[in-house]
Amino acid sequence: MRGRNLNWAIGLGVVALIIGGGVRHSLHMRSLVVALTGTSQPARAASAKELVGREQFLDSISAEKADIRARIVLALEDWGDPLAAKQAVAFLKDPERPVRDRVLVGVVSVGCRSAEALQFVANGLKDGDPHVRAGSVKALQVMAQPSSVEATRLLRLLAPGADFAAAGLAVQARSRQAQSEIVPKVIKIILKDDPGRASGAEVFSRLGPISSQALPALTALLDETDEKVRVAAVVALGKLADRASIPELSRRMTTDSAQVRRVAIVALAQIAAPECEPYLTSAVKNGDNDNEARAQATVGLGRISSTSSISTLISLLSDYDTKVQLGATAALARKGQVCVDALLSALAGASHGKAERIAAALAGIGSDRANAALKGLLASSDTRMRRAGALGLGW
Repeated sequence: MRGRNLNWAIGLGVVALIIGGGVRHSLHMRSLVVALTGTSQPARAASAKELVGREQFLDSISAEKADIRARIVLALEDWGDPLAAKQAVAFLKDPERPVRDRVLVGVVSVGCRSAEALQFVANGLKDGDPHVRAGSVKALQVMAQPSSVEATRLLRLLAPGADFAAAGLAVQARSRQAQSEIVPKVIKIILKDDPGRASGAEVFSRLGPISSQALPALTALLDETDEKVRVAAVVALGKLADRASIPELSRRMTTDSAQVRRVAIVALAQIAAPECEPYLTSAVKNGDNDNEARAQATVGLGRISSTSSISTLISLLSDYDTKVQLGATAALARKGQVCVDALLSALAGASHGKAERIAAALAGIGSDRANAALKGLLASSDTRMRRAGALGLGW
C-alpha cells in the first residue's frame, strides 16, 4: 500500500513539475513579448534575440494586435544583427498592410548594416510568400537611393502606412558599402535562382544612380545558355530603361529564342525612346510575333511622340488581330489631342470596324475638339460615320 502511494506521489510530482515548467515557460515567453514593445532598448534587443534564437518570434507575436506587431519591429532594429534582418524579411508576410509597411522600414534599417544582412534581404526575392518577395524588392530599391532624402521619398511612396519618424532614421543608417553590393547580389539571384528571377528583375525598375552598374552586368547575362536567365535579363533591362541597351535588345528581338524575342519587344516598349520606334514598328507588323507581343509594341508606340508612330497605330486599327486593334486604339487615346486630325483624316474610306475604332480613340481622347468631331459625324450622309459618331459619344 505504501509503495502504491509513493508511486502516486511521484506521478503527481512529475505532473506538477511539467505543468509548472509549462506555466513558467508561458510566463517567460509572455514577458519577452511584452519587453519587445517596452521602453528599454537593451531589453527590446535581448528579447528579440532570444525569440529569434528559439525560432518563435513570429509565432509569439501572431496573436497581438496590428499596431503592437508594427511596434515590435523596433526591437529588431535595436538588435541590428544580420539575423534580425533575416527575421525582418520573414516578418514581411504579415497579413496586415500597415504592419508590412512598418516592417519594410525595419528591413531597410537592419538590412543595410552588413553584407550578410543584405544577403538575407536579397534572399527574400526567392521566398515562397508574395508579400516577402514584394517587400524585399522595395527594400532593395530604397537602399539603392543616393541620399536619405530620395530614400525617404521612395519609402513614402512604397509604404504609405509606415512610421516615417522611424523611416528617416532607417534610411540615414544605410551603408554605402551595402549599396554597392545590391546589384551584384541581385544579379547572382537572377543567375542561379529561378524562383527569384522575376522579383530580381523588378528591383531594376527603381535603382537610381547605381543603375549604371546594372547595364553591363545584365548585358553579360544575355550570353548565358539558360534561356530563363536571358529572359530575366531582358525583362530587367526593360525595367532599367537605359537607352544604351536598345541596340542589344533590338538584336535579341530577331536573333534569340521565341520567348526572349517576345520579352525583348516588351522591354523596348517600356523604354519607348525615339530610337525604339523602328524596332517596335517592325515588331508589330511582323505576323510571326504572337499577339501579346504585338499589342505590347503598340503600347510603346503610343509613348513615342512622332507623326509616323501615329500613322502606324492608325493603320493597326484594322489589324487582323483584335488585341492589336484594341492596343492601338488605347495607345492613340493616350497620345491625346495630337492625334485628332490624323484620326479624322483616316475616317474617309474607313471600313465599318475601323471607323468604330477611330471613334473609340476620339472618345478616349475626350477633348472638346475630339467630342466636337464625334458630334459632327452624326450629320454625315454615310451611315457608317453616323454609327461611329453615336458609338463614340456613347463611350
